[in-house]
Amino acid sequence: MDRRFLSPRTPSQRREIPVARRPAVRVERAVAWLTAGLALATCGSPAHGEPDVGAQEIMDLRLAVDDLAAEVRAQRDRLTRTRERLAAEALELELALRRARARLAEARQRQAEARREAQRAVDHQKARVDSLLDAIGRLESMVRTGLPFRVEERLEALSELRNDVRSGRLPPGPSTVRLWRLIREELRLSETAGLGREVLTIEGERRLVEVARLGMVAMLFRLSDGSAGYLRRIEGKGYRPTRAASAQEKAAIESVFASLASGRDPERLEVPARSLVEATSK
Repeated sequence: MDRRFLSPRTPSQRREIPVARRPAVRVERAVAWLTAGLALATCGSPAHGEPDVGAQEIMDLRLAVDDLAAEVRAQRDRLTRTRERLAAEALELELALRRARARLAEARQRQAEARREAQRAVDHQKARVDSLLDAIGRLESMVRTGLPFRVEERLEALSELRNDVRSGRLPPGPSTVRLWRLIREELRLSETAGLGREVLTIEGERRLVEVARLGMVAMLFRLSDGSAGYLRRIEGKGYRPTRAASAQEKAAIESVFASLASGRDPERLEVPARSLVEATSK
């Protein structure tokens, strides 16, 4: 018997059947075999008048064919539902993947923006630190070139602030507040007058003397031996202690000390004129 007549598909068509549908193919082949058997049984039935001994078998085969056909349809339906479910799941996975990619792109964009913002903040803070260090340096230069009153103490405060700013121990905000306090202290010194003690180098010898400070404009001194003098600014060399050149200058200096000690208004004090004039030579 020719097998191609019994096969529901040609060999090339059978090779194209997906793997997921092979169980159904086997069932279809079984149906085809049963159908062929029915055909053979019908063709080989006995002649008229002979007993029909295969009728019951034919009925059984037809029932079996119907059952197999129903099973094929049911299996096809199951496979169809499976394919639809898998397709829906694949679509859902694709959508989820797209959403994840979109969230990832958005997160990367936010991260890049955060980096730029952080860099701007770093640049801004660096600019503030540079401005603070510049202001500290200028104030330090003023202290060094100004009247030698508590110079070491004032320079130490500025140096400590500079170290805190450079090391980052003190942020720019608090550093600015602290620098402003030091500036206000300098302004207070320039606006007030008072008595005190200071170590001055007089004629090559460091001596502790009484001083009368008139703002940051002039400073007079008085020694324990009764002599007096004032600080005179020498161009390019800073301040140099100078003794009173006359009894009149010495009396004026003593008058300033007495007035400050009694609480007199410093704006009405009379001081030696040479203590307020910058010398252009030695």
